[in-house]
Amino acid sequence: MKTIKLLKLQLENFKGIKELEIDFQDNTAIYGANASGKTTILDAFTWLLFDKDSANKKDFAIKTLDTSGNVIHKLNHVVTAQLSIDGEQIELSKKYMEKWTKSKGKLEQELTSHTTEYYIDEIKKKANEYKSFISELLDEELFKLITNPLYFNEQFDWKKRRAMLIKIAGDVTDTDVISSDNSLADLSAFLGKHSIEDKLIQINEQRKNLRKRLELIPELVNEATKAKQDVTGLSPSDLSGEIYVIEDQINVYEDNKAVLKNGGMQTELNKQKANIELELTKIKADEQKEVQEQLMSKAEEIFTEQNNLSEINNQITEFTNRIQARKGEVATKQRELSKLGMEWDSLQLEQFDEHRKTCPTCKQEFPADRISDMVANFNQEKAEKIKENERLGKDNKAEIVELEIEIATLETDSVLSRKEQKEIRTKIALLDQQKIELEQQLKQVENSTTYIEKQAELEMIEEKLRDEKGSSVTAVAEIQLKIDELQAEVNDLKADLSKFDSNKKQDKRIQELEEESAEKSAMYNELEKGLYLIEKFNKAKCNLLEDKINSKFKYVSFKLFKTQINGGIDECCETIYNGVPYNSGLNNAARINGGLDIINALTEHVQVIAPVFIDNRESVTELIHTESQLVSLIVSESDKNLRVEA
Repeated sequence: MKTIKLLKLQLENFKGIKELEIDFQDNTAIYGANASGKTTILDAFTWLLFDKDSANKKDFAIKTLDTSGNVIHKLNHVVTAQLSIDGEQIELSKKYMEKWTKSKGKLEQELTSHTTEYYIDEIKKKANEYKSFISELLDEELFKLITNPLYFNEQFDWKKRRAMLIKIAGDVTDTDVISSDNSLADLSAFLGKHSIEDKLIQINEQRKNLRKRLELIPELVNEATKAKQDVTGLSPSDLSGEIYVIEDQINVYEDNKAVLKNGGMQTELNKQKANIELELTKIKADEQKEVQEQLMSKAEEIFTEQNNLSEINNQITEFTNRIQARKGEVATKQRELSKLGMEWDSLQLEQFDEHRKTCPTCKQEFPADRISDMVANFNQEKAEKIKENERLGKDNKAEIVELEIEIATLETDSVLSRKEQKEIRTKIALLDQQKIELEQQLKQVENSTTYIEKQAELEMIEEKLRDEKGSSVTAVAEIQLKIDELQAEVNDLKADLSKFDSNKKQDKRIQELEEESAEKSAMYNELEKGLYLIEKFNKAKCNLLEDKINSKFKYVSFKLFKTQINGGIDECCETIYNGVPYNSGLNNAARINGGLDIINALTEHVQVIAPVFIDNRESVTELIHTESQLVSLIVSESDKNLRVEA
């Protein structure tokens, strides 16, 4: 176990104490009236180690004041301590000083800053070396925990307190908890691969979803019940029989209608009409074949030239877009070039700012060599900026020339394409005219004698067909009316029959919902059972953990969990001394002794013993036993000056 003892502490001009030297023993008492400097001793020790006072403040008044409350300047403020670390003696010292300088043009020195010097065994160290030595010696927070009986309960965050206690005692595993209670045997299987925390999240989410669904199911059953249709007085078998009889009547009427539509005379006339139309087509095809071939060839030529025209149009559009884009780039480069020109002119006029020769803080002129360096740096930066400006200007000009060459090439290509465009359009116009002439030749075929005679024969057949159809249309219409009436009856009967199918679907839906409700209710009950096991587990774990932690202490105990109104458990960390909670009227003596009990457990855990400072020691008649070195700060109104007893 590492043992740290404070052997001697020396103060010089520290918080009003001009000079003080204290030799410490295993049990040292320091007496003094209020404001006599007892707390200053502890402040000096913590400042020496951690740059903070005993209240953990970094900015506190170190300097000595006169009777009017003004700082007495040009004093060194020094704290030195001799420590024993596992029997090896070491000296630490820190000196805080004012830095005075005489500015140019002024007769008297001025306070410009402060500096701190660090020493280990009278060897001067850099700040980071000194702080590194202290941190290796003892962690700052751990030092406060094992040297101040009130720090753990009054300044240490409760979550950190709780974590520290678990670290001292060792956490309780889930396996330990389950093994401690036979009623928790089923919990492992219920948890599966999940932790208690993850399983709780999962259970709560599943319960929430199940509750929503179980609350919704009665509404869905009610909707399905309302959706069932009234079938009072209806029979599926009777409805099907009626539909069969009526549809049979409809089929008879449809057959009669077909006979009327496809009468014998009409069939013969339709055959004659088809033969004549075929002959007309053959006459027309024979006489048009050559012209048709020429017309197809001409159409292909027109299609090819139109494709060529489309390609040329696309090229012209592309040339135009590219020319406009390159001209835009030229305009942008020219604006950039103009801007660079103005920047070049501005750089030529830049001069070193004379105000920079004077320190903005103290208003004193910098030394000549520093001013010379500043001017040289300014001139070098100015030259580099001008050089970079000129380089950018040359690059811009070169890019403008390249763009203008590309624009000229594109404009030439565009002119050539427009010329080709004009030639293709002329060719397409000529081909269109030739196509029109060929189409006129096709029409002339229909004026031939053979074609006209056959056309007259076709018109005569069509006239006979119209006369024949007129006589059968009325009969067909009457039959269709009867068919429509019967079909309406069938539709009504089928609508009634469909009600039974709809009701079957709703009954099936209701049954499915009721089965789902039973299934989800069972699932919900299983989750409730699992939740009960987890709550029982948590309570068992709380008891085991508290028992394990409290076994490490003689006088204090800890409450690490509190039960909510709804039965849930919240983490906490409440210290209890002789049955009285720390924050519920515990007197100062009990607070200090309780703190010493905690320090004893902490020092045993971290294997480090350090001096314990007990402020307001006069309120404690008897301290519990501790292996730590004790420094008692005792209020004694009769001691106007500090008195030390070892």
